[in-house]
Amino acid sequence: MKQADLHVHSLYSEHPDEWFLKRLGAAESYTDPETVYRQAKAKGMDYVTITDHNRIQGALLLHERYPAEVIVGVESTVYFPEDKCKVHILLYGITPEQFEVIQKVRKDIYSFREYVLEQGIVHSVAHATYAVNDRLKMHHLEKLILMFNVFEAINGGRNRMNNQGWAEATNRITPEHIEEFFGRHRIEPHGDTPWIKGYTGGSDDHAGIFIADTYTSVETVTLEGFIQGIANRQGRPGGRHNTFQGLVFSIYKVAYDFSREKGKALHVSPIGSITESIFENRALPMASRIKSNGLRSFSRKKKGNGDLQELLITLIEAAREERPTEARLDHLYKSITETTDELTVMLLKSIENDLGHGDLLGLLGTLSSALPGLFLSAPFFTSFKHLFRSRELINALNRKFGGNGRGKKILWFSDTINDMNGVSTTLQNFGRISRAQDRDVKIVTSTGEMVARGLNAPYLLNLPPIYSFSLPYYSSQLLNVPSILGSLEKLYHEDPDEIIISTPGPIGLLGLLTAKLMSVPAVGIYHTDFAAQAEYLTDSESETEMLDDLVRWFYSQLDRILVPSSEYVEILAARGIDRGKMQLFHRGVDPDVFFPKPLGELEFCEKFSIAPGVNLLYVGRVSKEKNLDFLLDVYRELLKSHRDLNLIIAGSGPHMTAYSKRLHEFPRMALLGRVEQPMLSELYSSCDFFVFPSTTDTFGMAVAEALACGLPVIVSDVGGPQELFNPGKAGLVLPSNDLQAWVDGISDQIKLISRDSYLHLQMQMAARQSSLQRTDWERFINEIVSDPAIPETADASCEEVVA
Repeated sequence: MKQADLHVHSLYSEHPDEWFLKRLGAAESYTDPETVYRQAKAKGMDYVTITDHNRIQGALLLHERYPAEVIVGVESTVYFPEDKCKVHILLYGITPEQFEVIQKVRKDIYSFREYVLEQGIVHSVAHATYAVNDRLKMHHLEKLILMFNVFEAINGGRNRMNNQGWAEATNRITPEHIEEFFGRHRIEPHGDTPWIKGYTGGSDDHAGIFIADTYTSVETVTLEGFIQGIANRQGRPGGRHNTFQGLVFSIYKVAYDFSREKGKALHVSPIGSITESIFENRALPMASRIKSNGLRSFSRKKKGNGDLQELLITLIEAAREERPTEARLDHLYKSITETTDELTVMLLKSIENDLGHGDLLGLLGTLSSALPGLFLSAPFFTSFKHLFRSRELINALNRKFGGNGRGKKILWFSDTINDMNGVSTTLQNFGRISRAQDRDVKIVTSTGEMVARGLNAPYLLNLPPIYSFSLPYYSSQLLNVPSILGSLEKLYHEDPDEIIISTPGPIGLLGLLTAKLMSVPAVGIYHTDFAAQAEYLTDSESETEMLDDLVRWFYSQLDRILVPSSEYVEILAARGIDRGKMQLFHRGVDPDVFFPKPLGELEFCEKFSIAPGVNLLYVGRVSKEKNLDFLLDVYRELLKSHRDLNLIIAGSGPHMTAYSKRLHEFPRMALLGRVEQPMLSELYSSCDFFVFPSTTDTFGMAVAEALACGLPVIVSDVGGPQELFNPGKAGLVLPSNDLQAWVDGISDQIKLISRDSYLHLQMQMAARQSSLQRTDWERFINEIVSDPAIPETADASCEEVVA
């Protein structure tokens, strides 16, 4: 058995594709051919090759020195002439004369293939699913399958998804597929069994780090036999697949080589400091270098700048330690993560301070001085996207040739998970029920309270926060910012097929970023009308408009938007959100949790400390935008003719203290605070009417829960709750903020209880029936999880997903 790394680059390669290296003006590789030979032999390779992009100088130099061990190779950039789509094809054992012809014919893949077959040149299509210039489509892959019989199955520069996806797909090619492709493209396949493919493996190393970590094995004893074994489809690929950390490690190494080769002053930047410490075994005067870049000016403005300097110095010193490659990769990533986390926290603190003091110049200065430090994390994002850019093709291949049958894996991102709101309720129910059904779903959030609040369920992925801030007008509501690089590492290993986003906060933005980087569909759920709420909470028209612009931008980035009511489809369309992306859905209520279980009057009054009487119930956030001031005005008027009327408010929020101060004004008003689910069902079932005057709710989870418990509801005619039941049968829909209409409507319902108890019972039954018809959790989960893919173009009309 002989082995060789059949895909390696040297300093003779053409210009790089990676934007970061282009930005520096660096070459694709600075590895000397002799270094390639030494490292390959040191790792046990029997033969050595260099496959530079469209160059053979390095391979020829090495062949002159070691003719019995070196294969002259090249990675040719070849074009489909009809659309200029690029592919890379590896050639082995070529002569300079053949190379000259190859350079001419590679502009046309059909002429190239004809020449290669005519000359009997051994070849392998490199990283077939990698869209070199973003033009690669399924029909190109079908043509490649017809034209060539050997492909690179493990490319050390690509991740496992790409390598295995292509290898598994081509292993399933049948004679029927070949016949189908021939009928479509009229390209004559080569050989008697073109459905049987051969494979190679190579590191695709550009930085001299991973040489021979990926390789090809052939059962032979000679160099000629090795090359012929590749042509005969006898190669066995093996070794390392890449990770995004490994790709960045390579980029850093090339950047370091560039600075050393050209004498560029990269050492004044964080990247230069890190690369020199990693790739040279010597100490660096880090403190003086910090003074030379933007980090120093940023640090000088902030408290704790010594901690940042110490962190960077520790990073440099620790990176100099001798470690195996994978251990150095892990250490580098953790160190840079820690460094960028510190910079991010300092930046966010400064932004919060500058905005709080209205110092826009200070804010701009903060941003500009922090950028050099944050710049060191940029290659991680581009590398992340680079490795996942072929996902759509891989998915198409799985569908074409029969994939591994894995069910759809979903990551659901939310900034809130344990608050008193519909988002949290939806997520907890979805996670619990989908896990019971063995669905592959995880809720992604960030909180330090997971274990303490009992939220350590297996369906939760908690990203520890590095920074927290309060929402304006909601001082008790914290938004957490997790480590970006630390989070990406965890999300990389999750490898989702779809991302759902419930909130446009830091976690929602992380979900959007992840979807873009991993090339998976991003589905947004429009839970909250922030613009409408802002109108209640602030008198600033500019703040409301700015918030509306941000929300519109966020949802415009999504592939699909699930909207809980037809009214909000119209509202969002009027605000400029693409109607074609919107789809109706109704969230579920678990009928096994919320169902009628009323307490006796005496037991109810004792349990909740409420006087006997008629009970109006509100459940939800206790805050101004829920229109509770209007509800109190209605209640005051009702008390004039219904003295035994109770108003029960269950929930918490920023205005709890303000309403507590009004208890003397309303002695029959009860503020229960947060009520947990088991007791909440009893509360719903034991009251007479549910009142919900909000005009900013897109759905109304509490309304749906009340209906499930058989409680008739009274809601505003603005927003989503009005669509959850049949008005007149299960409750009332009243004009928003019309005091007299609400007083008259509720008064009539109170009189109904004493006048016609049977009719009230019918309303209770209709309420329960409305819930069962409109809010089925299992159906909702099936719609979300079982959908194989989001269509490229949404229908112009909103398709309804009733759940």
